[in-house]
Amino acid sequence: MVDCLLCHRTMEPLCDKVKDWEYGVEWNSALIMCPGCGLVSHNPPITAAQILSLYPDNYLAHSGAASYRSIYGRLKDILARRTARHIAASVPIGGRLMEIGCGKGHLLKTIASVRPDIHMLGVDIEQVEI
Repeated sequence: MVDCLLCHRTMEPLCDKVKDWEYGVEWNSALIMCPGCGLVSHNPPITAAQILSLYPDNYLAHSGAASYRSIYGRLKDILARRTARHIAASVPIGGRLMEIGCGKGHLLKTIASVRPDIHMLGVDIEQVEI
C-alpha cells in the first residue's frame, strides 16, 4: 500500500502496466491514483536517477522533429484534445492543475483552450519553449 503524498489516503490501482509504445523505453511500472484528491503517480515511483534514462535522444519534445506534422502527429493531437476535455471536466471552476514532464506544454495549452479558468503549471526536466 502506498499513501498519497498530498492527502495521505491510500492510493488505488489505476493501470497495471505502463509501456512506452512510442519510443520503446524499458520501464516497468503501474499507475496508482488517490481516491481523495485525484493525484496520479507511478508505482514504484520514478527516482531522480532514472529520469534521464526515460527520455531517449530522439524524444520529440526535445528535438526539432516535434513540430513535424505527420499523420501520427495529427492523431496525437486528436487524442490530446480528447484527453484535455476529460481532464478539464474533472477540475473545479478556477481550480489548479500541474503537469510534471510537460515537454513543450502541448497538453496544458490544449486544456487552456477548453477551460481558460484553470490555473496551470507545467514542469519539465529541460527548458523547452513552454
